Amino acid sequence: MVNLVLSSFPSLMWGLVLLLIVSSIAGTCLAQAAISLILDNRLGGDTPTQSMANLDKFFGTIPRAVLTLIGSVLGGISWGEPLDILFATVSPIYAYLFLSYVIFVILALLNLLTGFFCEHAMDAATLDREMVISQQMLDQDKIVKNFKDLYSAMDLDNSGKLTLQELSGCLHNEKLVAYFAHLGIHIYKVWDTFKLMDENMDGEVTIDEFVHALLRLRGPAKASDVEQVIFAMKREMSSMTQSMAQRMDNLETRLQEILCR
Repeated sequence: MVNLVLSSFPSLMWGLVLLLIVSSIAGTCLAQAAISLILDNRLGGDTPTQSMANLDKFFGTIPRAVLTLIGSVLGGISWGEPLDILFATVSPIYAYLFLSYVIFVILALLNLLTGFFCEHAMDAATLDREMVISQQMLDQDKIVKNFKDLYSAMDLDNSGKLTLQELSGCLHNEKLVAYFAHLGIHIYKVWDTFKLMDENMDGEVTIDEFVHALLRLRGPAKASDVEQVIFAMKREMSSMTQSMAQRMDNLETRLQEILCR
């Protein structure tokens, strides 16, 4: 999540820079007209009115004009008030310029920046997800390698097959017992553990069976594991029911044959 925010930060900065450039161009035009009118009013010795004071407040300098424009589109101030002042004091042309700026930024520029920002954030999220998947695959490879090293340590005769006797001998190795306990496997139940590892039930556990069993058994049971057990029980019950029904049919047939004799 932090990487996602940091990767989107440059896009946000470029968007703010673009907004500042557009606001500076429009603010310079409006400030020049406002400053010219304010200076003419002062040089003419006219008494400053409230409208002129408001004009000086919003557009008296270029920084003020830029802040007024940015505040108008970002919700800092109501854009209607500066618009009325421009209509009343300067010229309708500059008022329409101000209105065009507001419409352009709100309807076009901000939506464009939002779309670009969201697209970049989605790309960053996709990249972040791919990095997580890659990291999980690397972790999985490390785990498999550790399990294979563990199998080699337990296969005392290097036959490539682990027997029940070899698994029982691991009970005397405290490190192996602690490692299995870390995986959530109680190796003290040797026979139960060996049955879970011996998938083809040939009395020996190959390295593939060993790795597959540890990957399946490590950690607490998950919802998917419980669902697999429930599915296996349902399938077994269905098979038993069909078998019992078939036997009952055979028994009924034989009884009918006996009664007919």
